[in-house]
Amino acid sequence: MIRALEGKIEKMRNIKLQHSCKGLAYHDGQLYIVGQKSLYVYDMAKGQEMTLFCLQSRQGLKQTVSRMLGYPDPTCAVSPDGSRIFITDPDNNLIRTLNKDGTELNTLGHAELGCPEALHVTPTGHVFVCSYSWDVADCVHLVQVLDMNGEQTVKKLAGGIDGLTTPRSLFFNNSTNSLVVGQDDVTIVELKLK
Repeated sequence: MIRALEGKIEKMRNIKLQHSCKGLAYHDGQLYIVGQKSLYVYDMAKGQEMTLFCLQSRQGLKQTVSRMLGYPDPTCAVSPDGSRIFITDPDNNLIRTLNKDGTELNTLGHAELGCPEALHVTPTGHVFVCSYSWDVADCVHLVQVLDMNGEQTVKKLAGGIDGLTTPRSLFFNNSTNSLVVGQDDVTIVELKLK
């Protein structure tokens, strides 16, 4: 753990995990960690970790095999009020919604969604995802999958024509009302929302 203090970065502590760390989210003293096959929650005050949810690989494939086939690692995000956790399940082309106890509330799979790569929840509760769809001409999509009222929707917002090529991370900049997409090809794309 690090913190920024007066323009300097200071190391606070190390947290030793027994698994890989593919994605992180934080809410109210809880650190949500995505490993290769599971979502864990780490209580920062107690220093305790527990498994919240386990992902199943596509059609029985072992996770390592699906990684070799090019599927991205899962990522997660937490709703502003902490009541919902969103996790990408790229092996099954799904977004899974869990409550804070790890119970699955629903799943979202859609042709426009494709294979989810990066995920972000805005302060108002909108959920955005970058994904790939290998069966369409414009294979990279930025979609909105949940609006601020919690309604599931799949609404394509951008694609390859907008400069999206290999998205890996996604962030909403509240001050500019734009989505910032970090990509494997060493570019960052900023997309203004209307």
